[in-house]
Amino acid sequence: MQRCQEHNRRNVLDQLPKHLHPSVSKVMIDAYQSKSQATAKKRLLQLAGQLEQDHPDAVASLKEGLDETLTFKNMALMPSLERTLSTTNPIENLNSTIRRVTRRVKRWRAGNMIKRWVAAGVLEAQRGFRKLRGYKGMPVLLEALRQHAERINPIDQRQEVA
Repeated sequence: MQRCQEHNRRNVLDQLPKHLHPSVSKVMIDAYQSKSQATAKKRLLQLAGQLEQDHPDAVASLKEGLDETLTFKNMALMPSLERTLSTTNPIENLNSTIRRVTRRVKRWRAGNMIKRWVAAGVLEAQRGFRKLRGYKGMPVLLEALRQHAERINPIDQRQEVA
């Protein structure tokens, strides 16, 4: 998915002097905890405007992942599901397990061999998978995704069936 909110916040703070960390961090956390995507984006852009003159690198980091970190704000998801989906931790965990498993290979022979080793990595990672926090809110997410898909690609359902 995208860059997670915490990762984005750390990237911005890395570009700033220490004395600004508490105030900037508070503004970013408050923005990410707001209920509306528009409100969160407005607060983050205001912060970017305040920092733009003296800290252009921090502003670039903030704007780089802005839309991605706010993807789930208007979907009315359960807070636990929104938090889970707003982080890249699950995919990073999967990727690191695949990397660890495939590191054992000394000589790659063919495309099928790559697929088998990646599949072995996924099966290894599967052992550590847990139940998705907020999984009970999945029907709301699915409906929001359906509506989003219809807005992007409005196809008459009757034509699709025919």
